[in-house]
Amino acid sequence: MLNRPRRLRSSVLIREAICETHLKLPNLIQPYFLSESNQSQEQIPGFTGVYRWSIEALKTQIENDLKRGLNQFLLFGRVGESKKDPEASAAFQTDSGVTQAIKNLKKTFGESILLFSDVCLC
Repeated sequence: MLNRPRRLRSSVLIREAICETHLKLPNLIQPYFLSESNQSQEQIPGFTGVYRWSIEALKTQIENDLKRGLNQFLLFGRVGESKKDPEASAAFQTDSGVTQAIKNLKKTFGESILLFSDVCLC
């Protein structure tokens, strides 16, 4: 488009009616990195303010997030080097950290949360 019709930006109502992106709390997904240890949280080197969370500490954090209006979460697992193999068989383990976290969080929060996961086999 060579012409940019300024009439579409003439009032707040028109701008809101035609804008393409709405940043709203229900559209946000909070990422969390899971820890293999039972420490409540451990700093991830190179990421200021980003932590790996134990399942129990994560439950407390998600409870706080729910109070703020966040209800969608992306869980990143962590697979130890000793569990990695060329077939990525750790992704199918029913006792993996991600699987255990999902079971535990769904048992605690039920349908009030939406979980996504990445088993992080890289």
